[in-house]
Amino acid sequence: MPAKLDKNQSSRSTKFVRNWHVLSFRTLRDVPLLPAAADALRSWLAALPSWCAKNPLGLVFPRERGAHGARKPPQHWHAWVAAARLGRRLRFHDLRHTCACILLNGQLGRKWSFEEVREMLGHADIKTTQLYGVLTSSTLMRAALETAATSPAAPTP
Repeated sequence: MPAKLDKNQSSRSTKFVRNWHVLSFRTLRDVPLLPAAADALRSWLAALPSWCAKNPLGLVFPRERGAHGARKPPQHWHAWVAAARLGRRLRFHDLRHTCACILLNGQLGRKWSFEEVREMLGHADIKTTQLYGVLTSSTLMRAALETAATSPAAPTP
């Protein structure tokens, strides 16, 4: 899905830090950016003119000549995955799944609800988002410890 820069926003505006305007299925929608993503995007936008001198479409991730990119991973994706030595195939789309799971499990702070993650990912049906609801062992352990800490003492035999 091509991301376009809103001509009414600059990389310095506070609104831009909160939202990324994405053209998805020919409709413009706002996607909130996490602080680390906003920082990375600001850095990329500062470097973008050296990558793509002419960007007539105003794309955030254009090809070197300013055109839409292909619907495939970045050029060096497979080399990066191999260098990471993950021991398994990793699709570029898996990053979306990982982000959803991290937000649902609260690994970056508070836990996000399925409804919040659904809105972030742009799913029409909550059932699609619920597929991302994989609980990690640390989340399950934390739930077990919290349950043990709040439950009444078990009766002694």
